[in-house]
Amino acid sequence: MHLNGSGAAIPSIARKDLVRLPVILPPPEVLKDFTKIVADKLSQILTVARKSQNLRTTRDLLLPKLISGKLDVEDLNIDVTALAAEGGEDG
Repeated sequence: MHLNGSGAAIPSIARKDLVRLPVILPPPEVLKDFTKIVADKLSQILTVARKSQNLRTTRDLLLPKLISGKLDVEDLNIDVTALAAEGGEDG
């Protein structure tokens, strides 16, 4: 096996050598069950990632306005005691 290749995932194995390695596949029913489980988890991961990105974007838009005073939050009904108990103020 040639070990001086420049593949991206495994830089030390040449592609021509990698494609010659045998691959063991599970029975179709095992693959189907695995795919169902993984697809559900992947969907959940993608949903959380989108929500997280939306929260970051919202934070990045609001934080400068809050710091500069351009956004007035004085009349908002926010229970800061509950936030502090959850770790919201100090992280």
